Amino acid sequence: MKNKRQLQILELIDKEAVQTQEELVNKLKLKGFSSTQATICRDIKELKLFKTVNKDGLSIYTAPSVTSDNSHEKLVRILKASFLSIKISQNIAVIKTLPATAPAVASAVDNLNYENLLGTIAGDDTIFACFQTNEDTENFQSLILDELR
Repeated sequence: MKNKRQLQILELIDKEAVQTQEELVNKLKLKGFSSTQATICRDIKELKLFKTVNKDGLSIYTAPSVTSDNSHEKLVRILKASFLSIKISQNIAVIKTLPATAPAVASAVDNLNYENLLGTIAGDDTIFACFQTNEDTENFQSLILDELR
């Protein structure tokens, strides 16, 4: 039952803009799956779903595979939709985003395949990106700001 429910969740978020867990519970009910919000919360974690901003500006659930198409244009679009600012301190860049979009932006940053990026950590609206050197961080800041112009 769990696998069928999780497959249904993936299908729902692929076809519709689902913004909340409650909305997901209600849509699943219509499909014959009776679940609690707590169960759906666990499913979301297991499926590694995250929120991203869609073309209409809504914060919706997205599956990791949706962002696995790493075309440069798509990554820049994610950055432009959610990016607020970037500040650097030595080899760390602190990127501010719209609320609930930091995981999607961090994934986009990771998938830019910037050579000297060691990794990112995303919260709700803040990302820490660690680079090998201070110069790498400055170059990355310039790259991001150029892409967003």
